[in-house]
Amino acid sequence: MKPNSFQFNFELQFESAPSPQPEKFIWLENKKSDQPQGPMRFWSDAHLALYYFLLNENPEKLSQSQQLIENTDPHHILWLDSCARIESLHKLKKSNLQAPVHFEQKVEEFISEVFSKATVSNKDLVQFAEIIEELELKRDRPFLFDFSLTLSPNTIRQLRWFYGFLFSQRALCATIHNQTISDPAFEALKMDSITDYIYKPEYILKDALLFHEFKKLTQNFSNEFKPMKKLFFTHSSSAALLVENLPNDFLNSLPQEKKEEVLHLAQIDWLMGSATGILFKIREELYGLSDGFEKIFWKDLLEAPLHRHNPFQSSLLISKDLLLKNSAA
Repeated sequence: MKPNSFQFNFELQFESAPSPQPEKFIWLENKKSDQPQGPMRFWSDAHLALYYFLLNENPEKLSQSQQLIENTDPHHILWLDSCARIESLHKLKKSNLQAPVHFEQKVEEFISEVFSKATVSNKDLVQFAEIIEELELKRDRPFLFDFSLTLSPNTIRQLRWFYGFLFSQRALCATIHNQTISDPAFEALKMDSITDYIYKPEYILKDALLFHEFKKLTQNFSNEFKPMKKLFFTHSSSAALLVENLPNDFLNSLPQEKKEEVLHLAQIDWLMGSATGILFKIREELYGLSDGFEKIFWKDLLEAPLHRHNPFQSSLLISKDLLLKNSAA
């Protein structure tokens, strides 16, 4: 291998499904006969391997993998920006709840067990959804737009890497599918870091503004308007949860023209920078693995015929020059 370069090989096997549906990720040892190539467009193949190294805690590749992720995965920058605003919100809220210690232990044990192997089976990965659901049930409040949960830095790091592995795996499946279609404008599978998880955020924003004004106007008549407030939670639950989980004094102190911007940004920051946002995204990705991507993310393929895709093998070489070029772009 060339100096200042990073080589890795893996294979992704698939189940029968309308689009490539992962079954197993298999790490392969490097061989002299390998003819490695550079990463695919958007680096989905490289990111998948790099997140595996991070979760595997491979001592020879850990620091280099982390540097590569920080330089090439846009989720890292989005996390840093959103996390800073979430921390400011925690100071305003003053009612943040540390997750139970046993939850963090379960996270560490699960990741250590699953990613210590050369073969990562998606049948094993989907079991993590039960751990997430157990935490949400014990807290007795939905994760959606809940900013109050805090986790240790180590647990957050592991969950971010786990989500990165799942997202990159699905992104690679989309890339593989899109290489086989004839009309990208109508047939291409898309990845969106926001709308894949928050349905129509612009609608939530409008309803949240309406609910906030309703709360202000009826704050002195809470009992009389309780049935109407209940209707908000029935028909616009996402918007109502967004407003209820933000500090009242904070929203009330903002000029009207600023509230729209803040409520929009709060959705993004919850998704990109909060502990519950990470757990919510991981669970959605795991639902996609267990139920089928077409049922959770790519519903245009619901009626498409099943297809058994051939295994995808990747032999990658990332040079220092390629990394610097990608970082500059």
